[in-house]
Amino acid sequence: MFTLFRSQAKAVRYLLGALLVVVALSMITYLIPGSGMSSGSSEDTTVATVGDSTITTHDVQSQMERIMQGGRIPAEMAQVYVPQVIEQMISDQAVAYEAKRLGLSISDAQVAEAIKASPQFAPLFQNGQLVNKQAYENFLAQQNLTIGEFEDNFKKQMLQTEMLNIALNGIIVTPTDVEAAFKKKNEKLKVEYVAFSPDKFKAQIKPSPDELKAYFNANRGSFTIPAKRGFDMILLDEAKVGESIDIPDAVLRQNYDANQDKYRTPERVMVRHILLMTTGKSKAEVEKLHAKAEDLLKQLKGGADFATLAKNNSEDPGSAAKGGDLGWVVRGQTVKNFENTAFSLKPKELSNVITTEYGFHILQVMDKQPAHVQTFDEVKGQIAMEMKRQQVLDKMPQLADEARAALVKAPAQAEQVAKKDNLTCVHVDKAGAGDPLPQIGSSPELMNALLSLKQGEVTQVVQLAGNRL
Repeated sequence: MFTLFRSQAKAVRYLLGALLVVVALSMITYLIPGSGMSSGSSEDTTVATVGDSTITTHDVQSQMERIMQGGRIPAEMAQVYVPQVIEQMISDQAVAYEAKRLGLSISDAQVAEAIKASPQFAPLFQNGQLVNKQAYENFLAQQNLTIGEFEDNFKKQMLQTEMLNIALNGIIVTPTDVEAAFKKKNEKLKVEYVAFSPDKFKAQIKPSPDELKAYFNANRGSFTIPAKRGFDMILLDEAKVGESIDIPDAVLRQNYDANQDKYRTPERVMVRHILLMTTGKSKAEVEKLHAKAEDLLKQLKGGADFATLAKNNSEDPGSAAKGGDLGWVVRGQTVKNFENTAFSLKPKELSNVITTEYGFHILQVMDKQPAHVQTFDEVKGQIAMEMKRQQVLDKMPQLADEARAALVKAPAQAEQVAKKDNLTCVHVDKAGAGDPLPQIGSSPELMNALLSLKQGEVTQVVQLAGNRL
């Protein structure tokens, strides 16, 4: 098999270019729910099978949690990214499968050596031995990974790199290829041309009425006018329907008393920090960084703006741009020394320079809250919103059915029907397929329903984007 990667035959080079894609297509079977991961079952469903390995919903959920924890995508977009994450996991497994099939392997010893050589983890090793396993575990736990999961993923990445190197070594670029590419990019031509203006000839062409009629009859399809409809539309919007719903305080209080566990808040601190990274640095570099950290602390104590210093000096990519702000932090979210310091400070108090596995930190606690159950007044608005939303979702289909029934009886009375339940009535003079409609934009579903009706008929209830009917 390895001789193929050295061949100059054109057909083989084409094969090499498609190798990894073919592997992914030929060795796997899919079982991907239509809208992403199913959340309605506690069973660990198989999402994909690659060779003798499986990818389960638990694997996908764990990967999504790691991505979300890193803040790389907004929470409301998580569902959109699920299929892409699954595809990437399948691709990784397929490459690992093909590497194994070709006889490639990475030993545990090779994985260990690569991890030791990584600047991220080198400070945790001395004389080739792991001296701070707890720091190793804590760092991986922040990424929602166990040591076993991390090292297994690391091995797969090494296999992928090995496969890529083999494929690259098999690509032959000849001098002729180089010359052709250079010419394609840089070779230029001088062209002379003659231009004719259509306007000059239009005046010379005078078709007869018979010619015009014959052309029209032969090309009638080019002169069609799209069908349009004029109509009244009753619009049910979730927010507007919600305005008509009032939930008494007694009902809100009853819900609060029945669900107090839902409103328990652990002890937490709002903290910001400046981080100077020391991982992978020499002893001399670490000493310089410590001196810099002490100088920054001196500036802060002298009245310098914390956010400005953090933006200009902090090496924490997740918080530097936000002036070092980490938001609310609860116990167990950060490494031990950071946590102990943060929870020991008073609001607005600065820490000294502290050391963690990542480097030197300066902390400032902005606010602090003990563990407590949020009061009824604190969560009253949240409870009202949740209960009102549920009532709105139940009420909207009922209102829509009632409005439609009234329209069927009196098609010309759309405005009066809408006023009865404080709904919105929109009049459209003329609209066709693809035309934007007032207040809702383009709606192919609604226009398709309208274009099939006769004058005076009423559509069924149509679901629109944004929880509208």
